Amino acid sequence: MAASALWALVPVPGASQAPPAASTPGDLTTLFDVGGLVLDTNGDEVPDFVNASLVMGETPTPAETRAAAEIAARLGFETMALDLPLARGTEAEGVLVVVGRSGLAASGLSSPGVDPASLDADEGAVVVREADGRRWVVVAGGGDDGLVAAARMFAGVLPHTRTLSAPLLGRAGDDVRAALEGSGVEVEEVRLWQVRARAGSDGVNRLIADLQVAAADVDTAAGVLRALAAGEDLPAATGQEEAAGQGAPAAPAPTGQD
Repeated sequence: MAASALWALVPVPGASQAPPAASTPGDLTTLFDVGGLVLDTNGDEVPDFVNASLVMGETPTPAETRAAAEIAARLGFETMALDLPLARGTEAEGVLVVVGRSGLAASGLSSPGVDPASLDADEGAVVVREADGRRWVVVAGGGDDGLVAAARMFAGVLPHTRTLSAPLLGRAGDDVRAALEGSGVEVEEVRLWQVRARAGSDGVNRLIADLQVAAADVDTAAGVLRALAAGEDLPAATGQEEAAGQGAPAAPAPTGQD
């Protein structure tokens, strides 16, 4: 995947540490699994119900309406049965899909994970958050083009990297975990919670993740991530360095002969 990645390192002193009660990062990789945006109500292992509600302002802009149509089309694609019209508003059950700035204003979500004002006009984001016991998906853009780009990424890419037949996003998380653990970092969790798109560019442009690692490994983990970003060799774990030193051939002893 030709995309840059941002990682937030969160030290985890122990497994008993409770997460904060406020909005927390969700998981993009499981968004389209049964039990997320779609349900299997009769147990035949085929999705047959859209478990989502669109959250929009009272007077959505044309771009927001267009984005909502893209999102609704993907939701219909994911299930063998669909009740129309799709649910609207925050009072409905299921995953709440917030569309655009007017949707954010109507949602009441205090920490959506992205500020549309921080995005370029042609840049969009899809963010998954967990708050108040609900899963929220925020589809936002810096401008109309960015919003539509984000909606199209939701509709035609996720949870993959470029198209619905491209590698899954989860592989990126697996690769990062492997790199960290290979350098001796104790990884508690790798959670992919935000992706960015740009108008005119295919697939995921940027991937943002939340990493939880042991408190003692934060500096090492930061070094591994910097090395990954720069394309440099990764630092080896301490035990690996010692093993490499023990395996080196000893220098021959001097014989005293010319």
